[in-house]
Amino acid sequence: MEKLKPLLPVLKEKKRYVVFSIISKKNENIDQIFTLIEKNYKKLFGEFGLADAGLMYLKNKSLNNKGIIRINRKCVDKLKTSFTLLNEDFIVDCAGISGILKKAEYKYVKNI
Repeated sequence: MEKLKPLLPVLKEKKRYVVFSIISKKNENIDQIFTLIEKNYKKLFGEFGLADAGLMYLKNKSLNNKGIIRINRKCVDKLKTSFTLLNEDFIVDCAGISGILKKAEYKYVKNI
């Protein structure tokens, strides 16, 4: 069986790591909030928009009301829009954006 050639780095989609924080009076579950963000993104931009964005929540990187979402670099502004248009009892704030996961984790999640 013939092995496939790996994808060239130029052809790979570039990703960004968006660190978000939850501002709320009560303690919210970040997993449920990500589900709400994903549903809102799908409602605003459709199935194809959601597929292009490649939203992925990094569960093991969340810490005290902060979480990290991996997204395609072209869709970061759309994600911020979906943060803004959530109609819930809490506010989702974009704490920072980085191209490197380790830097996003150190700078925005653990160091504050």
